[in-house]
Amino acid sequence: GAVPIVGAILMALQSCGIGMNGFIVRKVEKEHGTKNKIEGILHSGDHVVVIEDVTTTGESAMKVVKTVREVGCIVDKIISVVDRTEGAAIRFAQENISFESILFIREILEV
Repeated sequence: GAVPIVGAILMALQSCGIGMNGFIVRKVEKEHGTKNKIEGILHSGDHVVVIEDVTTTGESAMKVVKTVREVGCIVDKIISVVDRTEGAAIRFAQENISFESILFIREILEV
């Protein structure tokens, strides 16, 4: 999932002297621990980038967008490691959210 990706990004930034907060949005709150849907540092008014491991229709990322918007955050962009090109980019465009993908599924399948 995206959790180790976000962790790796934050560690890489920190090693370059760039401090940045990170957070994750759980699909459901856990029954133990903090019991929060959002884990990490996130404040109303923050501009955020949503990181996804794989995008298909965009439904999963849009649930995260909805959750962080409910606490007053502004979603500037969604970045996916792999886009399966099954509608996510269109969905994000309809919501006026910038989208970038590192790879597309066709690039992986062509190898």
